[in-house]
Amino acid sequence: MTRLSKDRVGGIILLGFFAAYGWLTQDIQLLAGTDGQAFTARTIPVVLALLGVVGAVLLIALPGAHTPTPQPQALHWRRFVSFLALMSIYGATLRPLGFLTATVVFLLCGFLLLGERRIVPLISVTIGVAGGFWMLMTYGLGVYIEPWPGLLHAGR
Repeated sequence: MTRLSKDRVGGIILLGFFAAYGWLTQDIQLLAGTDGQAFTARTIPVVLALLGVVGAVLLIALPGAHTPTPQPQALHWRRFVSFLALMSIYGATLRPLGFLTATVVFLLCGFLLLGERRIVPLISVTIGVAGGFWMLMTYGLGVYIEPWPGLLHAGR
């Protein structure tokens, strides 16, 4: 008989969660006339549930890695608390600074906390990710996010 490791217990919990999530996806209401379509409001939740169940079963079935448990002293507590503070500041400045400005500053500070010091990747990645995500939300999904500070839109 195999011993229940932390990985297997976690896998069992995840299996229960994703199985319940998959069951509840059937309660998602479909629009009239979408019964035979390939992509509906249920498609992505069902796929996520299936991927979660497969991952949980793999976690239960496969042998776990023998990695030592990290000691609390070895963790980077200062960096952890700094990220919590940075995320709180990001949430508080999102509306006053606008999405693009707040996100670029947040990503720059986050990369700096992680130790990235090269200027070209810092600037290109932060502007690219913030701009790309804003364009995806606005033009791809039709969800408008205020891109600039409210001061720039005083005439509205």
